[in-house]
Amino acid sequence: MKSKYAVVNFNDEIERLKRELSNTRYALIKMAPESYHRLLLGDYSLDSNQAVFDWERSAADKIIDSVEFVVDDKDYEPRPRAACPLCREITAMWDPARPLGWTESGLHDHLTGYRGRTQCRVMKAATESNREAANIRALANNRSPK
Repeated sequence: MKSKYAVVNFNDEIERLKRELSNTRYALIKMAPESYHRLLLGDYSLDSNQAVFDWERSAADKIIDSVEFVVDDKDYEPRPRAACPLCREITAMWDPARPLGWTESGLHDHLTGYRGRTQCRVMKAATESNREAANIRALANNRSPK
């Protein structure tokens, strides 16, 4: 009796899934406004995990510098706030009925995943894509991707 399931070569399946993941990350990055594409698609000199970490922090700072923060006078604590320019997410941390934009430090935490925040999905895709490319570069140069 023939099985209705195809015999799968696991190495081929892993490679197919890696390509699919890479394509999904690229699609997520391309959903961000076009003005951020060059920054997010990476720096081809990155060749270590430390370099990717530094790139991520620098990219977050550049993104924050490009955002216009606005004060809402109706806010219980009027402070400059903005939605994430990459994923357009805002925070409903204090009052789900009245979500607010991120403060500058909150946006930084959102972009980098710092302080246990859920990282911006677009920034996470860009970071992981850059990390994967850096690891490949390091291995190609016979170095460990430290």
